[in-house]
Amino acid sequence: FTATGSVAVNLTARMAREQDLVQMIRELLERTKAPAGKLRLSVPAGVVVDDHGEPLENLATLRDINVSVIMHGFGAGNTGLIDLRTLPVDGVTLAASVTRAFADADGDSPFVYGLRQLVDLAGQRKVRVVADGVDTMAVADRLRGVGVLLGSGTALGEPIGDRKSVV
Repeated sequence: FTATGSVAVNLTARMAREQDLVQMIRELLERTKAPAGKLRLSVPAGVVVDDHGEPLENLATLRDINVSVIMHGFGAGNTGLIDLRTLPVDGVTLAASVTRAFADADGDSPFVYGLRQLVDLAGQRKVRVVADGVDTMAVADRLRGVGVLLGSGTALGEPIGDRKSVV
């Protein structure tokens, strides 16, 4: 941890389901004397959809102690059914497959409308939306047009430090 930066850790599905996750994180923060607000945990969206109870309780508890929780892979598989209003997350990262589908969709398609709705809801909840797999500047421009302002991919370069590239 640095004075200005944060540490981002991608958890596997197995790690996110770990019964003692909150206790392990608390012990790590205590041992390192690192501020919880500098830790960002990224969890697979599938864990949130497939599991109820403990994983969601863990995420809520982590947020309560000021650890940032990001859900990655949003929109892939059955994760499109997630109700963002009830999730204990600070951000969602759209799966690259969602970004590619958006790139191929007509401007007035239901897919584009749905993404706009997601961005609006995320904005109301102060949840950041990041697009993964932004491979052309044309796609970056379209994403910006629907309100997705953060992303990563070959068109934007790889993320640097603790920030994603701006779309």
